[in-house]
Amino acid sequence: MTDNFPSDNAENTVDSPILSAVNSVETLPELIDMPQEADQPLALEGLSAFVQDTLSAMQTAIESTHRTIAGLQDDFKTKIQYDQSKERTIDILHKQLQDYKDDLTLKILRPLVSELIRLYDDIEHLVPETARAEAESSPLFRQVINHVDMLRGDIESMLNNNGIESYSLDGDAFDSTLQRTVSIISTSIPEQDKTVAKRVRRGFRYEDHVLRHEAVIVYRYVQPVS
Repeated sequence: MTDNFPSDNAENTVDSPILSAVNSVETLPELIDMPQEADQPLALEGLSAFVQDTLSAMQTAIESTHRTIAGLQDDFKTKIQYDQSKERTIDILHKQLQDYKDDLTLKILRPLVSELIRLYDDIEHLVPETARAEAESSPLFRQVINHVDMLRGDIESMLNNNGIESYSLDGDAFDSTLQRTVSIISTSIPEQDKTVAKRVRRGFRYEDHVLRHEAVIVYRYVQPVS
């Protein structure tokens, strides 16, 4: 008697476990419809073995699919981590390049900026406040002062156009990060201790770099002698 099982010939070999299981299942009706003969127990035994082989092949295919999916998930996670690491590296390099650019710009500009700031200070002190008060009675003198102020404004505009900002802090509290003490005035009032009594020169800064601190005169509390 010839059993209707799948052929073992090479031409019928299926590489995929899933396709192998499906092809095997397609022959299942032939085994079920086998004629009732004397060797039926043998046929049933063959059918049971066939079903077990088919289920085993399907289980193998499912496990292989799970392993493939797990491998794809690992590859995806690795790719995400690589992209994040690459993005962080690009951000770091960009910041370093920008810092280098800023430092280089400041090194190039500093000598010229220093000279312009010195000229700015000289012009500011060229006309004292008393002379400005007297100029009100002299049209010619007032015109000269106006030209001087225009020159000072032009210098400040030139500095601003190159990222150099002049500043004078608001409030009376002394800030050592942006101000420099040029003189001290004693005071017997505790509340005036370490406060600004007078501003002498404006400060200048380039972005986060202080080029020159604001020059101020500061109060210092001295306890009165009893």
